[in-house]
Amino acid sequence: MKQNNENRKVFCPAAYTGLQVTPEKDIKPCCVFSGSWGNLNKKNSTIEKIYFGEKANTTRLKMEKGEWPDECIECKHEERTLSTSLRLDYQMPSEDIQLKKEEFFLENIEIFISNLCNMDCVMCYSGCSTKLTDTIKKMPDNVSSIIQTKLYEHASLNINEIKSILTKITENGEVRIIGGEPFASPLINDILNYWIDNKLNTTLNITSNIFLLNETFVKKLSLIKNLFITASVDGVGLTYQWIRGAPWNKIKENLELIKEYKLPYQISPTIGLYNLWHTSEMIDYFNEHGYRYKINNILVYPEYLEPLNLSQEVRSKIKESFVSNPPYKIQNILTKERNKNFKNNLNGAIKWINYFNEIRGINIFEISEGKLDKKMFI
Repeated sequence: MKQNNENRKVFCPAAYTGLQVTPEKDIKPCCVFSGSWGNLNKKNSTIEKIYFGEKANTTRLKMEKGEWPDECIECKHEERTLSTSLRLDYQMPSEDIQLKKEEFFLENIEIFISNLCNMDCVMCYSGCSTKLTDTIKKMPDNVSSIIQTKLYEHASLNINEIKSILTKITENGEVRIIGGEPFASPLINDILNYWIDNKLNTTLNITSNIFLLNETFVKKLSLIKNLFITASVDGVGLTYQWIRGAPWNKIKENLELIKEYKLPYQISPTIGLYNLWHTSEMIDYFNEHGYRYKINNILVYPEYLEPLNLSQEVRSKIKESFVSNPPYKIQNILTKERNKNFKNNLNGAIKWINYFNEIRGINIFEISEGKLDKKMFI
């Protein structure tokens, strides 16, 4: 299927070249797709049958007609508010993409191995973190009622299922391992051993909070030919500790360990209204220490933590904190129109932030050196 002027605004290569497999064994084109094309637990289901099935073809048909699929609401919302999205990151404008049933191989597979996680990050959701699920269960009703998704219990694929999925990737394709936290799962050693023992050329991209990395893991990772680590780090010092509930010194140590072993990596922060004030400080720190990074993840869900809930006045002050021009996606945040539902969203944000201030023992308002104040939210 080739892009044209009619469908370019909704076309996404993810629906034609890749897929995600979740711990519940749902199959979908990417991580932000809100529905499912099918489930491998269903009798006689296979990846091929689901990939070429009615639901998947309905998604593609809508794209070919220039219509947004209902399940692509997150990219649709992000493009309308921020002029950016995962769909646009995937774009390959000149490529003619064909579905090949005879030789079924994919260029990209994202394997959501488990929702087991060692952190309860403020911007995460229950489906990606067992620890956050436990935290939410302890919240008072006036805070937990803010949450926009259901609570998930622990779910995981097994190594045989993962090996079966890996037979569907092209030799020069890319497999992304996400969680949860991959290094918290007992599956990670099996996956790394599989790559090493079979001398795979396929790129292995692991998204990790890197807290559980150690020299044993890093030595094993260094044996993988085509490896990439996407490090989820969203701030420095106390800001980091407030967001992720883990000691910053351990993250500094592991970033240096990654550099020492020359592992290919990139830091990929998530930016919400709680750390937008600290972005310039974070970028300066990364540059000073020679860390590779890319500001690519701007929160659009949960809506109460969206940066566009902040007033234009506040965002103008944030812009002044940058010594040089902010990264492209940050510039978008600082200039776009304010979220229309900002009052309700900010009421939720303040309840959420105050709860994490309490359980972290860190007040995100106080560590902002006067930059961030509750009054600025309104």
